[in-house]
Amino acid sequence: MKIMHFISGVKSGGVEQMLVNYTEKINQHKNVVEYIIYQHSPNKVSLKKLNDAGNICIRVADKRTHPIKNFIETYSLIKKYNPDIIHAHMNLLNFLPLFAGKLNGVKIRISHSHIAHINISSRVLEKIFKFLNVLTANFLLSCGTKAGQYMYGNNRYIVIPNSIDVPQFVFNSEMRLRTRKKLGINQHDILLGNIGRLTEQKNQMFLLDILRRLKIFEQNYKLVIIGSGEKRVEISKMIRDYGLDKDVLLVSPIKNVAKLYDAMDVFLLPSLYEGFPVSAIEAQVSGLPTILSSKIDKSAKIIESTKFDNIDMANDWVKDISKCHIKNNRQVHVESFSQFNIENTYTKLYDLYKELFKNGGRKS
Repeated sequence: MKIMHFISGVKSGGVEQMLVNYTEKINQHKNVVEYIIYQHSPNKVSLKKLNDAGNICIRVADKRTHPIKNFIETYSLIKKYNPDIIHAHMNLLNFLPLFAGKLNGVKIRISHSHIAHINISSRVLEKIFKFLNVLTANFLLSCGTKAGQYMYGNNRYIVIPNSIDVPQFVFNSEMRLRTRKKLGINQHDILLGNIGRLTEQKNQMFLLDILRRLKIFEQNYKLVIIGSGEKRVEISKMIRDYGLDKDVLLVSPIKNVAKLYDAMDVFLLPSLYEGFPVSAIEAQVSGLPTILSSKIDKSAKIIESTKFDNIDMANDWVKDISKCHIKNNRQVHVESFSQFNIENTYTKLYDLYKELFKNGGRKS
């Protein structure tokens, strides 16, 4: 069974991590070969993760600068490798590889929604792209209810939850001490944390404003932001302009991100929009007090202490952060996360692939 995944690029985002988590498990089955087709210059850490998960990763031309070349290369790869399943993770542009697959006679074409909000400027194009996604796919998936409703409306879809290796993110007190020492964070510092691509969507500059407000009352607050992306230069300038050079750490993506959650005291995710953020699950497994943007799917709240705040109300974030109970030894009930444990959930996707493959693209 050959499965060909299409993503926009190999960045340090949730889609790539979702694919790492699922394909690592599915590739353990001898009857599976998985390809990851991507555009743009890749993040080396993320690409290594995808390769280490057992995938064959292939780069094609960028659809924005070379749209015709991109389609030709996409069509040619599908023709060459003749996959049984095409699984598109390009959100509103899922129809592009799905159409190429349809032209090549691929019977199983899956559109996967990872967003719950428009990410292009034209409402007209948004409607057209959604229609084309449903037209070219014969099966619809989403990372959550909100993402599914956004992309597919009243059409039937199945939720495949963004899942993680839960035991990997359980709090480790020894790792906390080592990582904080390496980061230069002392025992009295309160370390706020954020993990995500440095993009407008992830809204990390909002966190700099929050930190500046917090430090008016308490100087021990620090902030670590882990990620890479086009906003890095702008964020770096804002750090300097706010005089926060000694208080903010910008850390490039690393393979073992769990130890960074160990080092944090509070996790913050002020995204402008999200499908279902993997980082929110990871942070809660680590037992971190977690504050999420109210734009995020409410099903991302797993433990009672997790809060949702409006990104237009900065003072609410300041108040809730200041009320967080900081713990040096954090314990959670791992069973609470069973629905997001990749050991339990990957079979849902694998079994779906097998069923569609057996029935020629029809779900029984």
